[in-house]
Amino acid sequence: MALSLNTSDPLYGNICMCIMVQSDGSAIVDVANPTVAFTRNASGSTNVIASGFYGNGYGLDGSGSFTSWGWTVAGVPATLGPAGVSGLPGNATNNASSVFVAANSFASGNSHAPFFDCSTATNKAGASSGKGGLYIGLSGSATLAGVTSLSTTAAFPMMATWNYGAGAGGAQIYYGASSTPDATASSTVTGSTLSVMQTLGPTSGQGNVHASLFCIVIFDTIVSGTDYLRLANSLTGAGAFALVTSSGGTGGGGTPFLPFSRTQFFVEDRVIQF
Repeated sequence: MALSLNTSDPLYGNICMCIMVQSDGSAIVDVANPTVAFTRNASGSTNVIASGFYGNGYGLDGSGSFTSWGWTVAGVPATLGPAGVSGLPGNATNNASSVFVAANSFASGNSHAPFFDCSTATNKAGASSGKGGLYIGLSGSATLAGVTSLSTTAAFPMMATWNYGAGAGGAQIYYGASSTPDATASSTVTGSTLSVMQTLGPTSGQGNVHASLFCIVIFDTIVSGTDYLRLANSLTGAGAFALVTSSGGTGGGGTPFLPFSRTQFFVEDRVIQF
Protein backbone atom coordinates (compact mmCIF):
# COMPACT_ATOMS: atom_id res chain seq x y z
CA MET A 1 0.00 0.00 0.00
CA ALA A 2 1.64 3.24 -1.14
CA LEU A 3 0.99 6.54 0.58
CA SER A 4 -0.02 9.65 -1.34
CA LEU A 5 -1.08 13.12 -0.30
CA ASN A 6 -4.77 13.71 0.29
CA THR A 7 -5.55 16.26 -2.42
CA SER A 8 -8.92 17.00 -0.79
CA ASP A 9 -7.41 18.31 2.43
CA PRO A 10 -7.58 22.13 2.71
CA LEU A 11 -3.86 22.24 3.58
CA TYR A 12 -2.79 20.16 0.57
CA GLY A 13 -1.53 23.13 -1.46
CA ASN A 14 0.65 24.32 1.42
CA ILE A 15 2.58 21.08 2.00
CA CYS A 16 6.34 21.30 1.35
CA MET A 17 7.46 17.98 2.87
CA CYS A 18 5.56 15.09 4.50
CA ILE A 19 7.94 12.55 5.98
CA MET A 20 6.43 9.23 7.09
CA VAL A 21 7.04 5.49 6.89
CA GLN A 22 5.52 3.77 3.85
CA SER A 23 2.30 2.03 4.89
CA ASP A 24 3.86 -1.43 4.45
CA GLY A 25 6.71 -0.45 6.81
CA SER A 26 9.36 -0.87 4.12
CA ALA A 27 11.01 2.57 4.12
CA ILE A 28 10.85 6.22 5.12
CA VAL A 29 9.40 8.37 2.36
CA ASP A 30 8.67 12.02 1.72
CA VAL A 31 5.10 11.63 0.48
CA ALA A 32 5.26 15.12 -1.08
CA ASN A 33 8.62 14.61 -2.85
CA PRO A 34 9.23 11.02 -4.02
CA THR A 35 12.86 11.71 -5.03
CA VAL A 36 13.94 12.23 -1.42
CA ALA A 37 15.93 9.32 0.06
CA PHE A 38 16.70 8.52 3.69
CA THR A 39 19.75 6.53 4.83
CA ARG A 40 20.07 5.14 8.35
CA ASN A 41 23.17 5.89 10.44
CA ALA A 42 24.42 2.38 11.20
CA SER A 43 26.06 3.47 14.46
CA GLY A 44 22.71 3.70 16.22
CA SER A 45 20.52 0.94 17.62
CA THR A 46 17.07 2.50 18.07
CA ASN A 47 17.08 4.60 14.88
CA VAL A 48 15.01 1.99 13.08
CA ILE A 49 11.54 1.70 11.57
CA ALA A 50 9.13 0.27 14.14
CA SER A 51 5.41 0.17 14.88
CA GLY A 52 4.08 2.69 17.36
CA PHE A 53 1.03 4.40 18.83
CA TYR A 54 0.05 6.29 15.66
CA GLY A 55 1.51 3.79 13.19
CA ASN A 56 4.94 2.89 11.84
CA GLY A 57 7.57 5.42 12.83
CA TYR A 58 11.28 6.15 12.43
CA GLY A 59 13.62 6.19 15.40
CA LEU A 60 16.19 8.83 16.36
CA ASP A 61 19.17 7.84 18.51
CA GLY A 62 22.44 9.23 19.85
CA SER A 63 25.12 9.08 22.50
CA GLY A 64 26.22 11.51 25.20
CA SER A 65 25.17 15.10 24.70
CA PHE A 66 26.17 15.80 21.11
CA THR A 67 26.51 12.58 19.07
CA SER A 68 23.42 12.04 16.90
CA TRP A 69 22.46 8.84 15.08
CA GLY A 70 19.49 9.52 12.86
CA TRP A 71 18.97 9.43 9.10
CA THR A 72 20.71 11.26 6.26
CA VAL A 73 18.43 13.05 3.80
CA ALA A 74 19.35 13.28 0.10
CA GLY A 75 17.66 13.99 -3.22
CA VAL A 76 15.67 17.00 -1.98
CA PRO A 77 14.25 18.73 -5.10
CA ALA A 78 14.72 22.40 -5.94
CA THR A 79 11.03 23.10 -5.34
CA LEU A 80 9.08 21.37 -2.60
CA GLY A 81 5.76 19.54 -2.84
CA PRO A 82 2.44 21.09 -3.86
CA ALA A 83 3.56 24.36 -2.22
CA GLY A 84 6.24 24.65 -4.93
CA VAL A 85 8.60 26.82 -2.86
CA SER A 86 12.39 26.88 -3.24
CA GLY A 87 14.06 25.86 0.01
CA LEU A 88 12.31 25.46 3.34
CA PRO A 89 9.87 28.30 4.17
CA GLY A 90 10.14 30.83 7.00
CA ASN A 91 12.38 33.45 5.42
CA ALA A 92 12.34 36.78 3.56
CA THR A 93 10.97 35.16 0.37
CA ASN A 94 8.45 32.72 1.89
CA ASN A 95 7.67 34.23 5.28
CA ALA A 96 5.28 31.74 6.83
CA SER A 97 6.27 28.28 8.09
CA SER A 98 4.60 25.61 10.22
CA VAL A 99 6.12 22.29 11.26
CA PHE A 100 3.75 19.55 12.48
CA VAL A 101 5.32 16.58 14.30
CA ALA A 102 3.64 13.47 15.71
CA ALA A 103 5.82 11.43 18.08
CA ASN A 104 5.03 7.78 18.77
CA SER A 105 7.32 7.96 21.78
CA PHE A 106 9.83 10.35 23.31
CA ALA A 107 12.59 9.58 25.81
CA SER A 108 14.92 12.59 25.82
CA GLY A 109 16.39 15.48 23.86
CA ASN A 110 19.94 16.52 24.74
CA SER A 111 21.38 20.00 24.27
CA HIS A 112 19.63 21.81 21.39
CA ALA A 113 18.06 18.90 19.58
CA PRO A 114 15.75 19.51 16.60
CA PHE A 115 13.71 16.66 15.15
CA PHE A 116 15.40 17.44 11.81
CA ASP A 117 18.34 19.57 10.75
CA CYS A 118 19.09 21.74 7.74
CA SER A 119 21.90 23.40 5.83
CA THR A 120 21.04 26.88 7.16
CA ALA A 121 18.71 28.53 9.67
CA THR A 122 15.01 27.75 9.43
CA ASN A 123 12.01 26.78 11.58
CA LYS A 124 13.05 23.48 13.21
CA ALA A 125 10.76 21.97 15.82
CA GLY A 126 12.64 20.13 18.55
CA ALA A 127 12.85 18.91 22.15
CA SER A 128 15.86 19.91 24.17
CA SER A 129 17.40 19.75 27.62
CA GLY A 130 19.16 23.02 26.75
CA LYS A 131 15.82 24.80 26.35
CA GLY A 132 13.88 22.72 28.86
CA GLY A 133 11.30 21.18 26.55
CA LEU A 134 9.76 21.65 23.12
CA TYR A 135 11.21 24.56 21.22
CA ILE A 136 11.69 26.29 17.88
CA GLY A 137 15.32 26.07 16.83
CA LEU A 138 16.56 28.61 14.29
CA SER A 139 20.23 29.48 14.78
CA GLY A 140 22.38 30.18 17.81
CA SER A 141 20.26 31.67 20.57
CA ALA A 142 17.24 32.42 18.36
CA THR A 143 14.99 29.91 20.09
CA LEU A 144 11.60 29.87 21.77
CA ALA A 145 11.29 27.55 24.76
CA GLY A 146 7.96 25.82 25.06
CA VAL A 147 6.24 22.93 26.83
CA THR A 148 8.22 21.10 29.52
CA SER A 149 7.56 17.91 31.52
CA LEU A 150 7.20 15.82 28.36
CA SER A 151 6.20 12.22 28.94
CA THR A 152 8.76 9.51 28.24
CA THR A 153 6.05 7.05 27.28
CA ALA A 154 2.99 8.82 25.85
CA ALA A 155 2.62 9.75 22.20
CA PHE A 156 1.98 13.39 21.36
CA PRO A 157 1.52 15.79 18.44
CA MET A 158 3.09 19.26 18.39
CA MET A 159 3.51 22.15 15.99
CA ALA A 160 5.90 25.08 15.71
CA THR A 161 4.95 28.14 13.64
CA TRP A 162 7.35 30.89 12.51
CA ASN A 163 6.29 34.02 10.62
CA TYR A 164 9.55 35.62 9.46
CA GLY A 165 9.93 39.20 10.72
CA ALA A 166 6.34 39.41 12.03
CA GLY A 167 7.37 40.52 15.51
CA ALA A 168 5.03 39.99 18.47
CA GLY A 169 3.02 36.77 18.20
CA GLY A 170 4.95 35.58 15.16
CA ALA A 171 6.28 32.42 16.82
CA GLN A 172 4.12 29.77 18.47
CA ILE A 173 4.30 26.23 19.84
CA TYR A 174 1.29 23.91 20.11
CA TYR A 175 1.31 20.67 22.10
CA GLY A 176 -1.22 17.87 22.56
CA ALA A 177 -4.91 18.10 21.67
CA SER A 178 -5.48 21.84 22.01
CA SER A 179 -6.20 24.58 19.47
CA THR A 180 -4.54 27.17 21.72
CA PRO A 181 -0.75 27.68 21.51
CA ASP A 182 1.18 26.73 24.63
CA ALA A 183 3.89 29.32 24.00
CA THR A 184 3.90 32.54 21.96
CA ALA A 185 6.69 35.01 21.35
CA SER A 186 8.07 37.42 18.76
CA SER A 187 9.58 36.26 15.48
CA THR A 188 12.67 37.97 14.08
CA VAL A 189 14.28 38.00 10.64
CA THR A 190 16.21 34.79 11.29
CA GLY A 191 15.78 32.31 8.43
CA SER A 192 17.52 31.54 5.15
CA THR A 193 16.04 31.19 1.66
CA LEU A 194 18.65 28.51 0.89
CA SER A 195 17.79 26.07 3.69
CA VAL A 196 17.62 22.40 2.69
CA MET A 197 16.81 19.46 4.99
CA GLN A 198 19.92 17.32 5.62
CA THR A 199 19.12 14.93 8.49
CA LEU A 200 16.30 13.45 10.56
CA GLY A 201 17.47 14.22 14.06
CA PRO A 202 20.08 16.90 14.65
CA THR A 203 23.36 17.05 12.79
CA SER A 204 25.96 15.26 14.92
CA GLY A 205 27.64 17.77 17.21
CA GLN A 206 24.37 19.69 17.73
CA GLY A 207 22.74 17.41 20.31
CA ASN A 208 20.62 14.29 19.95
CA VAL A 209 17.06 13.04 20.30
CA HIS A 210 15.88 9.65 21.57
CA ALA A 211 12.42 9.24 20.09
CA SER A 212 10.29 7.58 17.42
CA LEU A 213 8.44 9.91 15.06
CA PHE A 214 5.31 9.06 13.10
CA CYS A 215 5.56 12.12 10.84
CA ILE A 216 7.15 15.48 10.14
CA VAL A 217 5.12 17.80 7.91
CA ILE A 218 6.36 21.21 6.77
CA PHE A 219 3.94 23.84 5.44
CA ASP A 220 4.48 27.21 3.76
CA THR A 221 1.68 28.82 5.76
CA ILE A 222 0.81 29.55 9.39
CA VAL A 223 -1.48 26.64 10.19
CA SER A 224 -4.31 27.78 12.45
CA GLY A 225 -5.03 26.31 15.85
CA THR A 226 -8.24 24.87 14.44
CA ASP A 227 -6.41 23.07 11.65
CA TYR A 228 -3.68 21.92 14.05
CA LEU A 229 -6.32 20.33 16.28
CA ARG A 230 -7.99 18.74 13.24
CA LEU A 231 -4.68 17.14 12.23
CA ALA A 232 -3.98 16.03 15.81
CA ASN A 233 -7.42 14.45 16.14
CA SER A 234 -6.99 12.56 12.86
CA LEU A 235 -4.13 10.56 14.43
CA THR A 236 -6.33 7.65 15.49
CA GLY A 237 -3.83 4.82 15.06
CA ALA A 238 -2.75 2.23 12.46
CA GLY A 239 -1.29 4.95 10.22
CA ALA A 240 -4.39 7.13 10.06
CA PHE A 241 -3.63 10.78 9.22
CA ALA A 242 -5.78 13.38 7.46
CA LEU A 243 -3.03 14.52 5.07
CA VAL A 244 -2.40 11.16 3.38
CA THR A 245 -4.26 8.38 1.62
CA SER A 246 -3.26 4.79 1.03
CA SER A 247 -3.79 3.01 -2.30
CA GLY A 248 -4.91 -0.09 -0.41
CA GLY A 249 -6.90 1.73 2.28
CA THR A 250 -10.63 2.32 2.69
CA GLY A 251 -11.03 4.30 -0.49
CA GLY A 252 -8.89 6.25 -2.88
CA GLY A 253 -8.59 9.44 -4.78
CA GLY A 254 -8.53 11.80 -1.84
CA THR A 255 -10.20 9.67 0.83
CA PRO A 256 -8.13 10.09 4.03
CA PHE A 257 -6.45 6.95 5.33
CA LEU A 258 -8.62 6.47 8.45
CA PRO A 259 -9.03 2.72 9.03
CA PHE A 260 -10.41 2.92 12.56
CA SER A 261 -10.41 5.03 15.69
CA ARG A 262 -9.08 4.55 19.18
CA THR A 263 -8.79 6.65 22.29
CA GLN A 264 -5.77 8.95 22.44
CA PHE A 265 -3.84 9.94 25.55
CA PHE A 266 -1.97 13.20 25.93
CA VAL A 267 0.10 14.63 28.77
CA GLU A 268 -1.68 17.65 30.22
CA ASP A 269 0.67 18.87 33.00
CA ARG A 270 2.62 21.54 31.20
CA VAL A 271 4.78 24.46 32.16
CA ILE A 272 5.28 27.29 29.68
CA GLN A 273 8.57 29.18 29.58
CA PHE A 274 9.48 32.21 27.54
